[in-house]
Amino acid sequence: MARRPEASTGSGGDAHTEWDALGDTPKKMTRRETDRSFEDSEQYKAIQRLKAAGLLIDFNRQGLYHGRTAKAGERGWGVDRHYDNAGNATGHANINKIAALNVAERSVAEDYAGLRSHREGGRGELHQIQSSDPDAVVIDRHFSPSRKRNGERRTPEERRQLEMDLARTMPDLTDAVPLDFDQRTALERMKPSEFYRIAGKKPMMEQYFTAEDVAKIATQSGLAEDTVRKMCSAMNTREMLVKDPGYAARNFLIGRQQTKPDEKHPGALLSQEYFASWAQGAHVVGVSRRVKSPNIGRDFRASYLFELGKVDSAENLEAQREARWRKTGRMAMRIDRLMGRESSPRSPFQQVLRNPHATGEEIVGAAKKVADFGRIFEADSGVKEGYTLEEHTETVIRNFDENYADKIPTKLVPLMHLALLVHDIGKPEAAAKGEKSNQKVYNDRESRRFMRKVGVGPRTIELVTGMIGHAQELTTKGYVRGDKGAQAELDGFCMQMLEQLGMPNPTAEDASGLRDLCLMIQSCDSAAYTTMARTRDTKTGVTYRNKGSFNGTFMPPTGQNKRDIRMRGLTSWIWD
Repeated sequence: MARRPEASTGSGGDAHTEWDALGDTPKKMTRRETDRSFEDSEQYKAIQRLKAAGLLIDFNRQGLYHGRTAKAGERGWGVDRHYDNAGNATGHANINKIAALNVAERSVAEDYAGLRSHREGGRGELHQIQSSDPDAVVIDRHFSPSRKRNGERRTPEERRQLEMDLARTMPDLTDAVPLDFDQRTALERMKPSEFYRIAGKKPMMEQYFTAEDVAKIATQSGLAEDTVRKMCSAMNTREMLVKDPGYAARNFLIGRQQTKPDEKHPGALLSQEYFASWAQGAHVVGVSRRVKSPNIGRDFRASYLFELGKVDSAENLEAQREARWRKTGRMAMRIDRLMGRESSPRSPFQQVLRNPHATGEEIVGAAKKVADFGRIFEADSGVKEGYTLEEHTETVIRNFDENYADKIPTKLVPLMHLALLVHDIGKPEAAAKGEKSNQKVYNDRESRRFMRKVGVGPRTIELVTGMIGHAQELTTKGYVRGDKGAQAELDGFCMQMLEQLGMPNPTAEDASGLRDLCLMIQSCDSAAYTTMARTRDTKTGVTYRNKGSFNGTFMPPTGQNKRDIRMRGLTSWIWD
């Protein structure tokens, strides 16, 4: 784990004195670095057992390097989200053209750096590659469910425990592989579990769906063939991950449109999207495999990294961490103390809110139990897509949790969850009264009413309403529409909010940190109307990808399951 950055404020003077005045600086800064067992205790325990069994290998503890050639005039190097071993003269072809990076022990990387510099010219160099996720693991491609690494057979009890642990890590079907927006109501006719009956197969018996099965199911159910194929492929992948995870990893890396007749499971349809969603939940950033290299005349074990948004050189990760801490570290401590002092004795809602691992569903569920707000969250939000306020709010919080919650100081997560929860809370009433153009007035009134009900103090209320009110008008003008004047006004408004909050001598870096939090709200809200976002239908529990109305506001997603959000106007943002 990288060390906590020193207390540099960027404004000169005695930085340590400013930090010392804060009292006990937290040893663990981000949500990733807090106890992951709070996130999902059963899944957490299952992942620990899968590590002990040898399926999952801690990534950051291996000391892995990438050997490369520095081009003439090149200054600095980092892992690019689009990095593709198949197209950059490294010689590591990848059938699926997945953006990926190969890393190995230092001596192997040194050999490759020397080989490449000899062939390509330039200077060979090494970079230790780490993950920003302390829980990052790679899956052992050669893992056997029936035998241990020493060749000893697993007992029937050990195999059952292995399958049970793998099953605990599996995401829900449509949560992992969302339906398309136009097909969001398709599964109301028939649940995917019924597909087995039509195809004459049994689940968890390694009887996988084929293209012929898909055609038969589509005909008998009346569902679109694309929807049936998506669900069948996801169910196949889920079962293969539970029964033979090493083989499933191999298929993710070297999948084919049609499997060969002599394959282990002929004709089985597989879903890379389901595999990627499972990997994200299990903190898997790549696959470890044995390699025979004629180029350097060595056999070795390499890790093939495909979750490139979560890995980089050790020096880049440290620099990024320090930059983020300078912007938000002091503010996080101040705001956490303020919220703690101002809050009334913790109500059930406050207890949920203070848990940084609480999901959008849990947060909205707790909010619905407050006074008459259940009715408000269940109301139509007044948008053409037909989302209720509950569905939209869950989606926005999910966007934040998947893209930013593990990057900001953990003490800021409750504040952001609260702001996202109430950012549109007046929208149903404004829509019902035909005053959507004036919804900011309703949002301000209803958000204040809600926060007072749950015991949020006056200064925190002013901060939140400022972030979701005037600041959002300025982020829209400044960063969606490109108005430079609005960008400057937003910086000034953020400084004003910090001064009103009572932060002594806030710096420009403090203000830009608060501005970044406001931009996260804008990004997560706007992205709720893109195909990167997923919405859970609260009536059926089915998850679907949203309509791509605002896709043009964002960069094309680069994550394996296409859910990462990056606004076009923030291409050099330190939070990407």
